[in-house]
Amino acid sequence: MTIARPRTALLALLTLAAFLTAGCPEPPPPMPGEPPAPRPVWNPFRPKPADDPQFQEKYTILLYKYTGENHAQQAEKGRAAVERISKWTDIFTFADGEGTLLCRGHYPSMDDAQFPLQQAKQWQSSPQTPPPFLFAIIVPDPSLSPGEPQWDLRHARGAYTVMVEVYFDPEEGRILRRHAAAQRAAELREQGVEAYYFHGHKNSIVTVGLFPENSIRTRMVNRREQQDIMDPRIVQILRARPNLLVNGRKSEVLAPNQKTGQAGWFERPTCPIRVPGSKDSDELNPEYRGRYTQPW
Repeated sequence: MTIARPRTALLALLTLAAFLTAGCPEPPPPMPGEPPAPRPVWNPFRPKPADDPQFQEKYTILLYKYTGENHAQQAEKGRAAVERISKWTDIFTFADGEGTLLCRGHYPSMDDAQFPLQQAKQWQSSPQTPPPFLFAIIVPDPSLSPGEPQWDLRHARGAYTVMVEVYFDPEEGRILRRHAAAQRAAELREQGVEAYYFHGHKNSIVTVGLFPENSIRTRMVNRREQQDIMDPRIVQILRARPNLLVNGRKSEVLAPNQKTGQAGWFERPTCPIRVPGSKDSDELNPEYRGRYTQPW
């Protein structure tokens, strides 16, 4: 009788648990007269074919988000230390503009990430230290660009568009704004609206329409630059969608009244903005109220 060594037995149990908890995508139904297609097995220890839609890696585990000065360098040091101590080979970092994310693995579904997530939550660099990744979560893979490429505002041809929604990450460490903006643009497209999305360093926006350079006329009023909206299609969008939605809701901002000059709380308005790369895209900022006359 052969008795397995404890370490060998533990590795065997971990391997079995990984396979049991891994979700296997359902194969398409067989055609009449054909035998059932074999059920594909996702092996967490071998890379998956990138061209197979059944094995698209859409999720990762967010272990920690480094912020502050030198966050990129600190994240790289953390990655190297965790990789050296844990022996995990799937650790990577990703810069999202506000900080650097320390992530583990690429998984085709949230179910597939459950076992390595629990493993990460319980991991300790030494028996004397508490688990550093106790608050790790499953998030969409930040290295993937969500949304249809043809709806990405970076690929659009035009000078102006109307910003109607902006998305921030609602909680520290979450990276869901890109997916929310891309999904909202897709929903508007289904409604027949010419919608686009754009992912900035700190937020993602949804815009409507594309307009040529002569849609906005610039002139000086009392030594100040002012833009007049010349395209009636822009006015129509602003009337139909007067409020800028922040994470899907109306939001107020403290600003001076354009008529009285007195400060007060106003709902954030939608406004035309420059298409990135068209000429000057520094107005892609949700705090920007615009210097446009408001005939609507």
